[in-house]
Amino acid sequence: MTLCGGFSDDKPITDEIKAILATHQADIDKAVGGEFRPATVKTQVVAGTNFLLTGTVNNEAVRVKIFRPLPHTNEPTQLVEAKKI
Repeated sequence: MTLCGGFSDDKPITDEIKAILATHQADIDKAVGGEFRPATVKTQVVAGTNFLLTGTVNNEAVRVKIFRPLPHTNEPTQLVEAKKI
């Protein structure tokens, strides 16, 4: 069960998430030192949507956070964090 304002439970990676991830793949790979392979995603509705992805790089756990602003802003998604955990 998701708490109000909290992140959802883990979900599988969808085509929508893959498309969002693709726009930031080069920056993510550079930040974590290898090719990021996502495994799951959690979402959080704020003034837009936060996507918290977990996956691996060279068998090490990695977390990536991407923010998608509300549609009316016409702003692109933003890479907020990419780090080994």
